Amino acid sequence: MAISFWLVKIEYERTPSTLAALHKAANKLELVVTEFEREPRPTVLVTRSYQCTYPEEVMSEAGSLIAGMRERVGPHCPPLAVVMHPEHEPEPVPPVMTLSEVGVALKVSRQRAQQLSQQPDFPKPVAKTANGPIYAISDIAQYHRTREHRKGRETKGQLILPKIIEIRR
Repeated sequence: MAISFWLVKIEYERTPSTLAALHKAANKLELVVTEFEREPRPTVLVTRSYQCTYPEEVMSEAGSLIAGMRERVGPHCPPLAVVMHPEHEPEPVPPVMTLSEVGVALKVSRQRAQQLSQQPDFPKPVAKTANGPIYAISDIAQYHRTREHRKGRETKGQLILPKIIEIRR
């Protein structure tokens, strides 16, 4: 198998202490540190390139990098996201859903999903299209867990995401 280059990207919430620790580690660990102004909070992206033969190798290297970053940044700032992909391929797009699909997933009408989307604790859309906003499935799943917890309900598989993902394939 040929050797290829892979990128590992780790996203953190941007705080002064996290930013200082990441910049301090950048040269030693051969990292590229990029700051972003994102909703609902600013983030910082750490990127490192790995030369690997097999995808399993890059997964192992990513795990080691995450552990090393935890030592430097501290346990108070866990990664928000980790993405790995071949260097010359586009970054994978996260699975997304429309507002209608959000309604199905949350077991509410589309109109109620629209009302929920106006609340301050509802996830921000990853993009807005001519047909309406689209949301990351992971953000909606987290919202669902938080919403059900506030209501005092158990979240035993009540979100209908697997069916939506299967329909799209």
